[in-house]
Amino acid sequence: MAEPASTVVAPVVVDESAETRPTLMSRKPWREALVVLALYATYSLVRLAATGDLEDAEDAAHGIRMIERWLGIDVERSWNGWISGHPTLMLAVSLWYATLHWVATAAVLVFLWLRRPRVYRPLFAILVGTTMSALAFFVLIPTAPPRLIDGFVDVLEAAGNLGYWDHGATGEDGLSASTNELAAFPSLHAGWSLWVCLAVFASTRRLWWRLGGVAYALTTAAVVIVSANHWVIDVLAGWALVAGWAWVVSRWCRRRSEGLCEGTTAVVP
Repeated sequence: MAEPASTVVAPVVVDESAETRPTLMSRKPWREALVVLALYATYSLVRLAATGDLEDAEDAAHGIRMIERWLGIDVERSWNGWISGHPTLMLAVSLWYATLHWVATAAVLVFLWLRRPRVYRPLFAILVGTTMSALAFFVLIPTAPPRLIDGFVDVLEAAGNLGYWDHGATGEDGLSASTNELAAFPSLHAGWSLWVCLAVFASTRRLWWRLGGVAYALTTAAVVIVSANHWVIDVLAGWALVAGWAWVVSRWCRRRSEGLCEGTTAVVP
C-alpha cells in the first residue's frame, strides 16, 4: 500500500501492565528531574530576557487585530467587555489562567512518566519543541496582549485583590513581576492545554477523560481571550506549534522503533 500523503500524530494507547512497564529505579527519576529543571530554567531566563520594545509590540498587536478583522475573528473586545461585568466569573477566569497552566501540565507530565512511560518520551519531545519554538517567537516578535491596548479590561488586575495574580499597573507585583509582558504571540497557555488534551488521548480510550481533555483545551482558549491576555491568533498559533511538533515527532518515529519512539505510531486522518 502506498504511504499516505499526510499524517497526524497520535501516540498509541499502550498496554501498561506490570509486565511491560519499566521500573522507576531503572528509569533514573533524578536524571529526569534535572532535565526538566534545566529546561524550565532556560525557558524562564529566555522569556524574561525577551522584553522587546513596547511600541514595536503594540504595532505587532495592531497588525494581528487587522488580520483578525479581515478573517472575522476579532472577538476579544466583546468577550472581554462581557466578562468585565461579572466579578465572580472574573475571579474564576483569573484562577484558571494563573494556576492550571502550570498545575495541569506538570501533573500530566508526572502521570505520563509514572504510568505511561511508553508514550512519555514522544509527548515530552512535543512539549519541549513547542515551548522552545515559542521562546524564539517571544524574542523575534514581541507582541502586546490585549490588556495593554486601550479599551480592554485587565481581568487579572481587576480581580487581583482576591488572589496572587495581580498584574498591577507598574508591573512590580503578582505575576507581572516574574513574566514577560510582551510574550503574547504565540499563546503557550493554549499550546500547553492542547498538549494536555493530546496526552489524555494517548493515555486512555475512556470517552469521559477524552471529552475532559477537549473541554480543558477549549476552556483555556476562551479564558486567555476573555481575560485580555491573548489574541485569537495567539491561540491558533499556540495550537499550530503543538500540531507542527506532533507531526515532526510522528515523522521521526516512523523511522525509529526504539528509544524516543517506543510505543508511538502515526495514523491516517
